[in-house]
Amino acid sequence: MSFIKSLKDAVLKDFGSVKVYEFGGSDSLDAALTEIIGNYPLSGWAVNTECDMMYLVVSGKAKFYFKDESYKNIKKDSAVFISKGVPYRVEVLGSKPLRVWMPSSPHWSLSQYKQFE
Repeated sequence: MSFIKSLKDAVLKDFGSVKVYEFGGSDSLDAALTEIIGNYPLSGWAVNTECDMMYLVVSGKAKFYFKDESYKNIKKDSAVFISKGVPYRVEVLGSKPLRVWMPSSPHWSLSQYKQFE
């Protein structure tokens, strides 16, 4: 399968503090443009139980947390890799949303996400 899509062709899923523009893909690879406003998740930790994901920062700044580690000043042109099963959270720095291009493998779905304190 091959295709070309623009942002206007993407499927928007609005979760309030997170907007996901799904571009689709195949069963083994998916991609979305995601905009995070504030923190994700709002409290506690998020984990994707099925996908490896990459956050490629398009604009904005953030701090990423992985259990006992944190990475400050993640900004434009930075990449963050998150393995499936790894709890993480994102703190957006400044007043602008964090916009990231997110390839994931295999295909992403909301049902793969778990949140906990």
